[in-house]
Amino acid sequence: MRRILLLLVVGAALAVPADALAFTSTTRSGCGSGCGTFQTSNGAGSLRASAKGSSYGNVGSGQIWVLDRTSDGKRGWTVSGYEKGPIVHSGGWREFRGSGMTFSMQSAWSLKILNARGIAVRVVADGSVTIAGSGKYSINGSAWRNWPSLSRLFSL
Repeated sequence: MRRILLLLVVGAALAVPADALAFTSTTRSGCGSGCGTFQTSNGAGSLRASAKGSSYGNVGSGQIWVLDRTSDGKRGWTVSGYEKGPIVHSGGWREFRGSGMTFSMQSAWSLKILNARGIAVRVVADGSVTIAGSGKYSINGSAWRNWPSLSRLFSL
């Protein structure tokens, strides 16, 4: 039932612009009361995250790298719209390249979005996010701020 609900939330969210989204309490169920929220709008550059919870979004063009850190044997991520991939790297990382890509992550995961434009990501998780480049971001419902040009780590 939770997976069906998550898929419905992700599907609906991908059809809505990133800055119009509000996180609901149902998406917080993946990581408990220690969750933080992080979202981006029209980002360009890189985003790295490692967390327990959920994340979803889209990338206008670039690379998406995913790593499932659960040990339950179930794949906790999806990527669609890619032109090249999955490219398997050491340590279990999967790389996807292209334009107009969407993704979703759940449970325990790591994510890298590199050399990208049009980054619109939503994270509800217990973990960390690092961004560098340009665009807008919001953490824990705060006002939109400009991305740092140099890497900056945010704890959730």
